[in-house]
Amino acid sequence: MSGSRAFSNAGPAIPHILRGHAFGAEITDMRADLEAAFARLEGRDGYPVVTGVVAGSAMSAGTPGGTHAVKGTTLLQGQAFAQYAFGTGNAAVTVKANRPGEPGNALAVKIVQGVGALTAIEAAGVLTVTLAATPGGSTATAVAAAINASVTAKLDFYAVAGGTGADLVLIASQVNLAGGVGEGLSVKVWGIEQQIVGFPTEINIPMVGVALAGAGATDIAELVVTSDGVTADPVSLVVVA
Repeated sequence: MSGSRAFSNAGPAIPHILRGHAFGAEITDMRADLEAAFARLEGRDGYPVVTGVVAGSAMSAGTPGGTHAVKGTTLLQGQAFAQYAFGTGNAAVTVKANRPGEPGNALAVKIVQGVGALTAIEAAGVLTVTLAATPGGSTATAVAAAINASVTAKLDFYAVAGGTGADLVLIASQVNLAGGVGEGLSVKVWGIEQQIVGFPTEINIPMVGVALAGAGATDIAELVVTSDGVTADPVSLVVVA
């Protein structure tokens, strides 16, 4: 056999941990992560801070603990609420998610004509407003009040009537709320998600306490607010029987 061929048993090139491209790739990934983190924080005035809880009654271990208000600063982190406006002028009703953030965009509302009294019922993220049959319908003020008072609807929705609210609301096909921006808002006590009832602001979160299963009387429970992925320092609450 004439000639010769050179063989090598060397495997594929492995980048040097310090000099090779693997280290450079890690630096690039780290830079991208930091840029993403700074982008999320851009425009914020500060982190959420809980300064206290105003309690209508003390947090309860075994039964719902009454109406409370979480007080603080930048509690919403500038997030936007999903919403949809039905009608115009004095017949308008704006229905909003009662928690900010993108999760509210999955909520939906429809307005139907009924044969009896005005009702507002939420099931599986869909709010159904059934207008009163007499004396000819339901005003915007009445519809908003029904939504905000509903045992089911008020846990996810908050409504505002337009203008004087004196005109009658028209039926409307089901539509999703839109415009929610951010990761959302969570209030937990003893690790248990609490009910936000009403419309939260940057300085106030209205809340109805949920029973603290597993807690005992005189235990100290932590209240934690997480807003747009950022968690505030916890505050301590005394649990009662």
